[in-house]
Amino acid sequence: MSDRKDRSTSCVRLLLGIVGPALPGLLMMSLFINLLALAAPIFVMQVYDRVIFHAGLTTLQALLLGIGAVIVFDFILRQARSRVLQRVALAVDVDLGRALFAKVAGLPLQVLESRPGHFWQFLFRDLETVRNTVAGAAIVALVDLPFIILFLGLVIWLAPPLAWVFALVAVAFILLGLWNGLSVGRASRLER
Repeated sequence: MSDRKDRSTSCVRLLLGIVGPALPGLLMMSLFINLLALAAPIFVMQVYDRVIFHAGLTTLQALLLGIGAVIVFDFILRQARSRVLQRVALAVDVDLGRALFAKVAGLPLQVLESRPGHFWQFLFRDLETVRNTVAGAAIVALVDLPFIILFLGLVIWLAPPLAWVFALVAVAFILLGLWNGLSVGRASRLER
């Protein structure tokens, strides 16, 4: 049992060594991406307040230039975050794949022959699951989670009557995510 615990601890250390250095950069990019996400509602409010009400067409031109720059910068940041996650995924593939291959190659022949071929294939396929977990949509959602709480706090502060709507939507998305996770897990178990 302690051998299995030591192996999982060394695997976690390896993953933290791969993902850890990229995490501050991911957090900083997510900070700016989420702050830029506020530009669209601010743009709409300014169009209503300054352009439509005062018929300010020059203000509209300036706002359009500003929102265009925000969209371009947001695209660049999202592409940079995607490339960082690609590098992390590649590092996970290389390092964990190497460690797994070394472990399998070091096993005695009797152990290798005692298990069917698909068992060893599933070990390497599980590596893909680890890679997708560490460098996929799950890490982006985890990095973006604090900003959801920040935005909910801003809504409560700016428009308290609307807070319950956002709270209900958040609960609905959480329930939908849990149901989706359970159904995918069930389908995965059935497939295996």
